[in-house]
Amino acid sequence: MVEIDNNKAPLFGRRDAYYDRTRALLETGDLDAIFASMEENPVNVIYYLKRALANSERSLMFFAEVSQDELDFLEHLDILLDESRAGYFAHKHGGLIEKQQNFITNFYKESAEEIARYRESYYQRARDSVGYLLMHMKLAERKYEELKSLEHSEFVGCMQGDELLSGSDMNRYLLAYNSVSQLYKDHTVRIAEDL
Repeated sequence: MVEIDNNKAPLFGRRDAYYDRTRALLETGDLDAIFASMEENPVNVIYYLKRALANSERSLMFFAEVSQDELDFLEHLDILLDESRAGYFAHKHGGLIEKQQNFITNFYKESAEEIARYRESYYQRARDSVGYLLMHMKLAERKYEELKSLEHSEFVGCMQGDELLSGSDMNRYLLAYNSVSQLYKDHTVRIAEDL
């Protein structure tokens, strides 16, 4: 099987940019932005992680043999995506309780204080999800940097004397990375697929 790697560099560039955007969004601590409603502002943590995972999967199609580290990173992205969905639905449910407070008070005969505790428990689950996501990303940081270094070494051109020349693949990686980073620097509205 012949290895065709024309798109490997831009796919890795987009994967890394979406992954880094995920971390940047999580570090804001803004639950409304992190778990933004898919109907209102679909650029949320789920959107970024789905893009990172999709670009990572596509990039691996160009390898005759995929390393265990790359497969493990895919699993890591999958874990992050699952946790982000749990946080999203907890945050969404807390918002629904807030909107339906009159109904809940009348139908269930709960006090406003009890409803507030119930609502806050869902928001706490969402905050916990953010903490878990950041923890997982911190634990994977060394491996992520190793993967990036390995990929970058493939993208760099040949040695000419003592000088390392940049290959066009590194330029393509950086173009893809910077394009995604610039497009989403303020976590602006984009269209996302269903959860």
